[in-house]
Amino acid sequence: MIYEGKEYPFKVGDKVEITGKFNMEGVIAHIWNKDIAIDCGYIKVTCPPTCLKLVEETPVPKEQIIPLTNPKKTYNLIKQTDTVNSPSHYNQTKIEAIDIIEDVTAGYQSNVKYHIGNAIKYLIRAPFKNNTVEDLKKSVWYIQRAIEKLEGEDK
Repeated sequence: MIYEGKEYPFKVGDKVEITGKFNMEGVIAHIWNKDIAIDCGYIKVTCPPTCLKLVEETPVPKEQIIPLTNPKKTYNLIKQTDTVNSPSHYNQTKIEAIDIIEDVTAGYQSNVKYHIGNAIKYLIRAPFKNNTVEDLKKSVWYIQRAIEKLEGEDK
């Protein structure tokens, strides 16, 4: 792969380390013109080859590599300062907050999904915002609201 005039030896199946603040390892699942998709097991990320360090060449047989099926669940490590699409206080964990919220709330009734989602949001961001206790109280408030709605249906 050639990126910004420099050749990189990466190929699908190689085990790589994502350098910088993420320090994750994964297997290259796909290579595009400028970016490489890495499957880290619990998360799939996209980054340029400049963020990668080769750990081991093709440790996984190519037939065992699962291609990316949902490009919307792929994260671009270059755009971590995007305050609209990917605010830093929702990006401090290994999985972005919106993905956790969508996965968890999928099992709830539609009338409480919003409340459960907000509770999760406040729990995730609490230690990374200015007022941790306030965010935890907000989370409790939304959970209580969801409980009240569910209990109201039982009457």
